[in-house]
Amino acid sequence: MWYTTISVWYTTISGWYTTISEWYTTISEWYTTISAWYTTISVWYTTISVWYTTIFQRSGTVYPR
Repeated sequence: MWYTTISVWYTTISGWYTTISEWYTTISEWYTTISAWYTTISVWYTTISVWYTTIFQRSGTVYPR
């Protein structure tokens, strides 16, 4: 009787632990993906800003961003 109860508790807690671990892994993957997107967008923004500035400096006018 006690053994069965403890086994059920153990199985339940193990299931919770597995679920929480999966959530943690998923959130970590989302965070990594979002960070990569942010970095990519930042690089694009910087590149476009440099091109924009270079093009308008060559034409003799730098327009405000």
